[in-house]
Amino acid sequence: MEPVAKRCRLVEALLASVVDRSSRLAWYRLLAV
Repeated sequence: MEPVAKRCRLVEALLASVVDRSSRLAWYRLLAV
């Protein structure tokens, strides 16, 4: 595999985790309200 592809997958995983966290926080806020 090319290092570029590995980087792209790493970035995708990072973005997915960040989005998951932000969406979880949003859900917690909605439930709290």
